[in-house]
Amino acid sequence: MMFRDQVVVVSGVGAGLGQALVSALVREGARVVLAARSMAMLESVAGRLPEAQTLCIATDITLAADCRRLAKRTSERFGRVDALINNAFQLGPRGLLAEADLNEDWSQAFEVNVKGSVRMVQALLPALTASQGAVVMVNTIAARCHKPGFASYAISKGALQTATRTLAMELAPRGVRVNAVIPGYIDGPPLQDAFAAMAEAEGVAAEDIRRRVADSLPLRCIPTSEDVAEAALFLASRRVRGITGAALDINAGEHVPL
Repeated sequence: MMFRDQVVVVSGVGAGLGQALVSALVREGARVVLAARSMAMLESVAGRLPEAQTLCIATDITLAADCRRLAKRTSERFGRVDALINNAFQLGPRGLLAEADLNEDWSQAFEVNVKGSVRMVQALLPALTASQGAVVMVNTIAARCHKPGFASYAISKGALQTATRTLAMELAPRGVRVNAVIPGYIDGPPLQDAFAAMAEAEGVAAEDIRRRVADSLPLRCIPTSEDVAEAALFLASRRVRGITGAALDINAGEHVPL
């Protein structure tokens, strides 16, 4: 098992990718700390998994005190942290950058997507240093391929990618690796809802929208939450001790970076 006797913290646990990350980690032998604001959501995900391998901690990553409390409780329960996967995100308001209110409208996206992810690293850094561990940031293709209407999300995620590279260089002397996965479309409930809305607006079936999107991708398929989770586990594992500052794209060829 890839994570036998290791402890991994996952933020932003919920239906979809968060659940896929936790399930894959448990399957690979990890003890997993599940973090999200909703304890009900955490318990729903953990309820399907072995109790001895999971710890649910309601955490608002916009609060440094919550992140420190998570680190303390994790240490008390498991005694170590080998990896952190930052999956929490905030879409932020829709709208054009040229017309945006750059104060209140944008604050939450940056608080969660950038500051929250860094707060989690800061809180867990002593434990990650002790274990020579790894951090994986879950980013998005929106940071690479910009579409009108998603400015706060895309720009905050672009800032997260810069933070990822910065942390990779800063923490390398401590033996802590920092990398990112960058998904495109992720097949699952949120995308299914989006396809349903598009289908209603166009007067077609949701399956027609799905087929059109899949056919537009070079691999002719839409990656699943499990596909993205496997890529994140790869970067978090000790199998890739020589990789830091990298970004692994999982988008079926939609965007191929240089």
